[in-house]
Amino acid sequence: MPSAEYATERARLAEAARAAEALRADHKETAGASCHTLVNSQGLKLFVRTWEPTTTGATRAAPAPAPAPATGLVVLVHGVTVHSGVFDGVAQHLAAQGLAVVCYDQQGHGRSDSWQGLRGCVRAFGDWMDDCELVVDWARQAYPAAAARTFLLGESLGGTVVASGLRRSGLRGKVRGVVLMAPALRLAPHNLPPKAVMPLLKLAARLFPRAETPDDSTTDPAKWRAAFGDDAYAAALYADPLVHTRPMRLHMLLLVGAFEQLWAHLEELDTPLMVAHAPGDGRTELAASRALVARSPAADKELLVVEGGRHVLFHDQPAISAKVLQRVTQWLTARCT
Repeated sequence: MPSAEYATERARLAEAARAAEALRADHKETAGASCHTLVNSQGLKLFVRTWEPTTTGATRAAPAPAPAPATGLVVLVHGVTVHSGVFDGVAQHLAAQGLAVVCYDQQGHGRSDSWQGLRGCVRAFGDWMDDCELVVDWARQAYPAAAARTFLLGESLGGTVVASGLRRSGLRGKVRGVVLMAPALRLAPHNLPPKAVMPLLKLAARLFPRAETPDDSTTDPAKWRAAFGDDAYAAALYADPLVHTRPMRLHMLLLVGAFEQLWAHLEELDTPLMVAHAPGDGRTELAASRALVARSPAADKELLVVEGGRHVLFHDQPAISAKVLQRVTQWLTARCT
């Protein structure tokens, strides 16, 4: 790279780092969490939030303020384009049931740093898995009394990160169970490029990794709203400046390889698991979740089929989301004894 271009690139990366630092510094917590910063193996800073367990009997809308010993520990992993804020209500609810809750902005999202300053992007899919294990290790140290009852909950692409990470013996040995919410095990066919052009796209991704794909699933407001049953929440989230609503970059075709690797090794996922998925999900496939539950050798496994739901089940129609959250809570708390 010529010296002038190198200097320009260094300036761009420095500005991206400053912007992320400013986002963390300017954060005003409104959901009762404590905020922390971790540094991963790439030197990127991850924005982490924690909720202390509270006394029982609290409601999702108004958790009780009194602290209580943690009966378990749940680490939440969000999906692509969004950030940890999508879990605010879920985290408050779980904390009110006596669970310590930790969630973080995945690198490239929210208030966390980004590889090469590129939002919504990651150098390699394994980097997201590394970050997940880093946060789990940190959380277990922060809540040692609950470390033996650690759970992971991943939503959409966060479910892919969690499930893929469980193929690593290190992470698998640290968690008692996992909850996967509409996991991206295999994308719905209409969300993938035609097979005939995939070789060309992969070549283009190597030559022009920063170029944007023609995918409009996040840029088109109507397609964005279709993933939610709660239209008001979907509109507010779409307008959130921390949400990355630009098209994916060609480099992110690496996700296709991650899906293929996970799909070929579902039999390795022997950790107790609960999977929730809706037949009306237009982003990921219920059939893939059925296959996961069928192929997993875990003795303790459950598939919750959410009739009438869409992709983002925690922000669906209120009655649907309430039932899903209730069942997820029951599943987690029953395994904290």
